[in-house]
Amino acid sequence: MNVAKLRLIVAAALLFGWLAWLSITAAAKYRGPVVSHVQAAAAAHAVAADLVNGDDGRPNPEVNVAEAFTEAAPAIGTEIYVVNLTDAKGYEGPGRYLLLLTGNTTGRAIPINGKDVPIYSVVGLQRSPGYELAGAGSPTVYKLTDGVRAQLPMLLNR
Repeated sequence: MNVAKLRLIVAAALLFGWLAWLSITAAAKYRGPVVSHVQAAAAAHAVAADLVNGDDGRPNPEVNVAEAFTEAAPAIGTEIYVVNLTDAKGYEGPGRYLLLLTGNTTGRAIPINGKDVPIYSVVGLQRSPGYELAGAGSPTVYKLTDGVRAQLPMLLNR
């Protein structure tokens, strides 16, 4: 066998290996939602809540905190009112969602069913390089999947 054939075989094997590596990498790529780092940095509280549909099919703004991911977050089992939850992107129907919240530093509350419920709001997407907004963007919630949960330690490591 001459040198030219040997070079062709080596080049073909390298090309096949590179294409196989690209295929495996593409198949293993995470395709779930990526939580905005800038949104997480702007949030004062990170909680998980079980959201349910309201009368109009959008999420009901009265939620119970199921998990608290930051120290100052509302306690587990606390009922809160999320002002802009009905406008939030990322809602796919009832289930547990990650809510990046801000607000209630003044102790504001709204009376619901005879008790005062603290008021919060979901942080909107913030300006970031290559993604310019005219102010803050619309609020975004994230379905709490294993992939989103895996992102939390890096996002909330302040």
